[in-house]
Amino acid sequence: MISDRTHRFYINFLFFTGIIFGAIVSIYLKNTIFSSVVWLILSLILLIFTWIYSRKFCLILALVAGILFSFWRGSIYNFEDLKVAKFINKTEVIRAIVIEDPDLKEDGSSQIRAKVSDISGEKVNMKFFVTFKTSKKIRRSDEVVIKGKISKGFGDFSAAIKRGKLIEVIPKSDFIRDIRDSFAGGIRKFIPSPEVDLGLGYLLGQKNSLPEQLSKALTITALTHIVVASGYNLTVLVMAIQKLFNKISRKITLFGGVLLILGFIFVVGFTPSMTRAGIVAIFGLILWYFGRKSRAYFLLTFVAATTLIFEPSNLLNLGWQLSFASFFGVLIFSPLIQKYFFEKPEKLNSVMSLFFETLSAQIITLPLIIFTFGAVSLISIFANMLVLPFVPAAMLATFLTGIFSLMPFIAKIFGLIAEFILKYSIFIINEFSKFDGAQLEIQSGFNEMLICYFCLILLVIFMSIKVRKNENDTAGALNDADNMI
Repeated sequence: MISDRTHRFYINFLFFTGIIFGAIVSIYLKNTIFSSVVWLILSLILLIFTWIYSRKFCLILALVAGILFSFWRGSIYNFEDLKVAKFINKTEVIRAIVIEDPDLKEDGSSQIRAKVSDISGEKVNMKFFVTFKTSKKIRRSDEVVIKGKISKGFGDFSAAIKRGKLIEVIPKSDFIRDIRDSFAGGIRKFIPSPEVDLGLGYLLGQKNSLPEQLSKALTITALTHIVVASGYNLTVLVMAIQKLFNKISRKITLFGGVLLILGFIFVVGFTPSMTRAGIVAIFGLILWYFGRKSRAYFLLTFVAATTLIFEPSNLLNLGWQLSFASFFGVLIFSPLIQKYFFEKPEKLNSVMSLFFETLSAQIITLPLIIFTFGAVSLISIFANMLVLPFVPAAMLATFLTGIFSLMPFIAKIFGLIAEFILKYSIFIINEFSKFDGAQLEIQSGFNEMLICYFCLILLVIFMSIKVRKNENDTAGALNDADNMI
């Protein structure tokens, strides 16, 4: 009956689903008609109503509330985007804040990701990708004034400036950045390059100082994700703090874990992958503290919706897309494969679990990678299996080297351990990248990518039905056995 009550879990799930659907529609249609705060108020009223009454008909209202919320947020973003669009193909002066560490190229050019606040006197609030040559030192959080021809953007960048001219750099204080750079400087005293560059990539996501040859090798072996601070780094940190403090106090573990996660995000920066990983890690810790198990589909939907509320352009960010595709592979597809092929997947050892997680992540991200890059790594799974197990140890040794940098004798010991592990990682990465045919070039269009993901969805549905049927059959057989006894 329509008056039957429903669990608020489903209301929340549909609300977040509506946000994701609304973001997709809003960003691609570029509508601005929902920019009035009235739509936000209406969305919240609908959500509160569904929470109070919690009837089955409220499920549709929850979905509508999510869509309206996302339309309102997307309209505000699109309004700013249209303000930038009128400057395309014009030479203008922009004022912006550098939001990530600049990428320094061997030809002396710098690439920055910046939040632009002013274009020739007009106030805006959008993200630009800017390339220019300079001998000046530029760091995250610095303000820059640049002149150049504004061209159409790509991904989540509203616009780009190629070969711009740097007019002025205004250094800005960033306490967290300065602590990070000081910490990294202490580590560099005891670990040589390129090992220290890879170690800082593991620990802090600082990939801009990686040698170009090593950076290319990471791309060929599909190991770039290990030097981009994301979920893997936070997983290592959370697991470490759980092992250290779990036996002492769950409250201390929760409090310390949340502080560590937030501190790590502030140090690295609020990139799409880092924001996603932080929300997942904190949410997982809270559920662990209360003894609840998270449902993978809900967690995936919740985190995606939350990140899109804060920044709708994340939908166009390749890192965000790959992050959630791999997230789906690890949390949903990998357990499904294990349950489909093994009667007792919980008894699989850590090596087999890592294999299935790596394989699942690569299967789910494959269509997007082929569409974007026109190439796929054929040896990535083997390189990942040989490198990933040693990343936590390398992170810990690198971290302790920095902690004890004021005590040279101890720092040297940890530095040697870190150097040894990182030398092994670099050896594997370089050797695997040299294999003939390590990368296979494949061209794929947008429609082909959609067909691939449609087939993957059908596969997931089929396997889910089959696994659920097997679990029900097993449960029925056990009940029959109990009745006979």
